[in-house]
Amino acid sequence: MEAWVDEIEEEIRELGACMEAVAWTSNVRDVDQTEVLVVLKLLQWIKFKGICKIQVDGDNKTVIEAIQRQRSDSIRWEDQVLMYESSSLYKVLVEVEFRFVHRVCNNAADVLAKFARLNKCNSSWVRNPPEGVLKVIQQEVVLAEDSRPRPSSS
Repeated sequence: MEAWVDEIEEEIRELGACMEAVAWTSNVRDVDQTEVLVVLKLLQWIKFKGICKIQVDGDNKTVIEAIQRQRSDSIRWEDQVLMYESSSLYKVLVEVEFRFVHRVCNNAADVLAKFARLNKCNSSWVRNPPEGVLKVIQQEVVLAEDSRPRPSSS
């Protein structure tokens, strides 16, 4: 899951600027539970940081659609409480937009997840993520720019 910040501070206004990178490990049942837990932790982080406007990109369509529609019937029953907490928090955060993106445009989240698993650690980097993550973010910005609709010339 990635969050792109639109308006926080002057130095991080451009698309693709990294505010914070986090890698953490937790005992989870499966990848679906991980995705739901990540949404909850991300929304808690957004609230804690006081972020006003943010776009969150995620590659788990089921979870993204559940948060967008505020319905958790597509989420496993074991994860309903986590989804309910996420939905409750999402309702009070005014300008948070969740958007589904294909995995190829969400590699930074994958790189951080692999880092946490391999190193069995919880780490946080403010504005200076590991070099590999920064390179992936820069590549994703190019992909995002290339995939944006262009104004038609009349």
